[in-house]
Amino acid sequence: MLALAERLLANVLLRAEQGAESLLARGGAWIAPQRLLRTGVRRPGLQWSAALALALMLGLRWRYGAL
Repeated sequence: MLALAERLLANVLLRAEQGAESLLARGGAWIAPQRLLRTGVRRPGLQWSAALALALMLGLRWRYGAL
C-alpha cells in the first residue's frame, strides 16, 4: 500500500514536470508564484495533519521499507 502511494506521488510529480517543460518549450507564459497565493485562507489544522501524515509515512517507510 505504501509503495503504491509512493509510486502514485512520483508519477504525479513526473507529469507535472513534463507539463511545465512542454509549456515552456511552446513559449507559454510563466506565472509568478505570488499570483497563485490566496490571501485570507488559512487552514492550519489541515496543514498540521498533512505534515503528520507525511512524517508517519516516512517513519513507516523507514521501519518497514528500504528508505
